[in-house]
Amino acid sequence: MKNIVIAAIFIILAGVGGYFFYQNQSLEKQIADLKDEKAGVEKELAVLKNSDLAKDLELTQLKLKTSEKDLSESKKEVARLGSRVTTLETGLNKIRPYLNAIEAVQKVVLGDTGITKGLVANADPKVSALKDQEISGHWQKAKDNIDWEVMGWQQRYFGDTISTIILRILNILPD
Repeated sequence: MKNIVIAAIFIILAGVGGYFFYQNQSLEKQIADLKDEKAGVEKELAVLKNSDLAKDLELTQLKLKTSEKDLSESKKEVARLGSRVTTLETGLNKIRPYLNAIEAVQKVVLGDTGITKGLVANADPKVSALKDQEISGHWQKAKDNIDWEVMGWQQRYFGDTISTIILRILNILPD
């Protein structure tokens, strides 16, 4: 009976050992499958990360190209505007003598004291400074048509002088 109990315990222990061995083998297979799955997921994740990085890189490169193009266009625009500013400054510097001549001619006929030889003499160098034969011709006609005895003048000739000066100013200004 003792042998039967020992044989029964041995059979039970062998059965329990076999069961645990089977469970161990099953768990090891599951662990191996999980490791394979994990490796696959990590590989997919790496591919996704790389594709996202590639997309980000491509988008960044596109933005960089766009920025470089915008910068290039901005530089061209700055150069164009700089050239226009220089042209305007040059034109404005040329306009000052014309405005001085207009002011002097207007004072001859619109001055508070009326027309005087002093006002005419003051306008002469300002008109001469323009070095324009047409303007000088109109100014000479205006002076020649002043009647000093009655203090009268021909408004038309003064107007022709001023109108011609204004036309020269308009020609100086850029479009």
